[in-house]
Amino acid sequence: MLAHRVLLGRLIAADALGLPTTTVDTSAWTDSQWLALVDTAARGRVIPALAWAARDGVLVVDESRVAPLVDRWRGAMARCVHLESRLIWLHDELATAGIELRSLKGPASAHLDHLRPELREFGDIDVLVRSSDLPKVFDILRADGFRRRYPEPRAGFDRRYGKSITWVGDIEFDVHRTIAEGPVGHRIPVDELWAVRSPFLVGSTEIDALDREHRFLHACLHAELAPPPARLATVGDLVRLLPTIDIGEVRERAAGWGVEALLDSAVDTVLRATVWPETLDPAWSTQVAPSIVDAGLIAAHRDPDSSWAVRAALSVTTLAGWRERTEYLRDLSLPTKRYVSARHSSRRDRVRHFLHTVRREVGMRRSAKP
Repeated sequence: MLAHRVLLGRLIAADALGLPTTTVDTSAWTDSQWLALVDTAARGRVIPALAWAARDGVLVVDESRVAPLVDRWRGAMARCVHLESRLIWLHDELATAGIELRSLKGPASAHLDHLRPELREFGDIDVLVRSSDLPKVFDILRADGFRRRYPEPRAGFDRRYGKSITWVGDIEFDVHRTIAEGPVGHRIPVDELWAVRSPFLVGSTEIDALDREHRFLHACLHAELAPPPARLATVGDLVRLLPTIDIGEVRERAAGWGVEALLDSAVDTVLRATVWPETLDPAWSTQVAPSIVDAGLIAAHRDPDSSWAVRAALSVTTLAGWRERTEYLRDLSLPTKRYVSARHSSRRDRVRHFLHTVRREVGMRRSAKP
């Protein structure tokens, strides 16, 4: 799988930057080898990049495999068109209610950052709304038959501390208050995300997205604050944006948010995934080493064995005052019965799980020290 991932990363970089690339002949591959490549592309949501490479002759593919690959591409785009129709619906509903939104990730990246929208696949719709508008947005979704995946821990938690809330219907909407969860999300001054907008058209509807530098930072956080490896679609977004952004502006914003180490780590992820050319802007050569706290934050998000309990405990260190910290811990350790029943057998079981996980994580970190 790693070899397939590296190949796909190189195809993405070559296409994004117009770089020369060596033709890869897969015509002699066995069916299992070919299907493994297609499966890696599907899980990374880069079927369009694979099909595009086959169309351009960068990837030499046996004729019998071309039609099924194109069919998968068409199927992926049919889903994206449906998703975009629902984005238009939500945009219009919110506009009628006097509510602004920002489209995040998939559609915004497809229309603003890729050569053609059909080269960016996505599987759901992410939107950013102001925390004060969340209840109205939820009412609109609920009225159209959407249901919330998980209940709110306690009244007001979403508006104060939540990153995003997932609503499920004929598609999945992720309604964001901010662009990162827990300890990292609490560092981001949310008002900055609304300061500048980048509009794009879906059909005849103009929809706003984050500006280019904020889209890049969001992609960096999305790449780094998840168990590795980063999804190839996100790598593709970063590759598309990296040559076009104002590096000084991005570094200044990252420093203001306290996420410089995450920024540099994400750029390094792109280098590893796509074999970036040696002509990379030297402004990226000076990397910021993560502090002990930042290293812990990154590990808590990227370690697949880590849990919400560890991230919740670390979040306390990034909240402004003792009152806010106390309320945050209370909301998560003593949530409503409805919230608990969706995850645990009882409140006592939830508190026990929280304390056990934190103790286990602390013990693992201590034992890992040299």
